[in-house]
This record gives sequence, C-alpha cells and structure tokens, in this order.
Amino acid sequence: MYIHNLKLATVFRVLLVAVCLYGLVAIFSVSGFSGQELLSFYTIDSNIAVLAFFSWLLFYTWRRPKQELPSWCLTVKGAVMFGIVLTFLVYHFILSPTLFSVSDGQWAFAQSPMNIALHYIVPLMTLVDWLLFDKKGNFKRWMPLVWLAIPSVHLVFVLIRAQFSTFSLTGSHYPYFFIDIDTYGIGQVALNVLGLAVCLIILGYIFYLIDWALTKQNFIKFFKRQHR
Repeated sequence: MYIHNLKLATVFRVLLVAVCLYGLVAIFSVSGFSGQELLSFYTIDSNIAVLAFFSWLLFYTWRRPKQELPSWCLTVKGAVMFGIVLTFLVYHFILSPTLFSVSDGQWAFAQSPMNIALHYIVPLMTLVDWLLFDKKGNFKRWMPLVWLAIPSVHLVFVLIRAQFSTFSLTGSHYPYFFIDIDTYGIGQVALNVLGLAVCLIILGYIFYLIDWALTKQNFIKFFKRQHR
C-alpha cells in the first residue's frame, strides 16, 4: 500500500533534501569542529547518505517519470532509512537526556534549528517518505542484518581514529560517551555495543514486518480477518 503520485512525492523529497542540506551546511559552518572531526559523527554521515540518495532519486525520477523504481533502489533506500532512523533514536533516547547536565552553550546548540533538522526532521521525513510513497514488499528477511553494516563500519572507523587523534573541542578520543573506552573500559563498551546491536536487529525486523504487512495482498488479508 502506497501513494502512487510522483508529483506529490517529488515535492516532499525536494523539501527533505532542502532540510537536510540546510542542516549539514549550517553545522559545518558553526559547530567549531573541523570537517574531518564532523565526519566522525554518525549523525553527519547518515544525513550525508540521505542527501546523496534522495538527490539521486529526484534525478532518477525526473529522467524516468513513468518507470518503476528498480528493486535494488528500494533495498538501498531501506538501508538509508534504517541508518537515519538510528540517528534519531540514539540521539533522542541516549544522547539527548545527558544534555540537561551540560553547559548552557551546548544546550542552546542542541535546541538549534540545524540540530533539530539533522536529528529529528530529516529522520522522520525519511520514514514518512517510505511509508507513503514506496511500493511495499521489497524487503527480504536477510536485509536487517545487512543494514547493520553501515553503523558497524562507522564504529570500526571511530575506534581506529581514536587511537590517533582527539576532538578539538572536547579533548576526547570518542564522539559519543557510550563508546568511550578511556572512561568506561573495553568491557563496558563491548556490552554497550552488543546491547545496541540487539536493539538494531529488532528495529530492522520491525521495518521488515511493516513492509510485509503493508503489501496490498497481506493488508487485505489482515483487514478481512478483523471484520469476520
């Protein structure tokens, strides 16, 4: 089940790209971190992935307005959506609560439009785009496990980077406290990562089940069962 209206989808996606571009340009301009440091934050990388994919998607549908998206495109979009929704969930439930104890300047930054755009608006718009405009039934059972590759590669990169440099504004080797081996030790960080991985697998299969349930055939079957 989805809205098969390319004009409406295009307007929504243009807005999504605009919000994402605004957030990225603004944070690179005023954050105080260097470009190399910012690329160590998962928020930045996942938003760049959204910007790149939806820019390509707009170009593709402009060139081929009457052609259905290939299945691989929807598979990649699932990975991009999973990655950016992870940004929202980790920020809102793990990182955001800690901001109440930081300085007024950091709290003001957390409330800034660019920060809200990158952590809330872009993830939610990406999720809504999938729910409204994508043909369902394209996710396979193995995909949620493959989607873990993006955050896993990022984690490996961050851990390797930590051995060679620190962040200029914080002095820490790590961008996020829950993977800070210097503070919590490798055992606790391993438990944190394991717990997060389990949550991500569950999240991935929630997306898979929603995708399965919203196919036209399965949706009709479910609807009929409820009205027997």
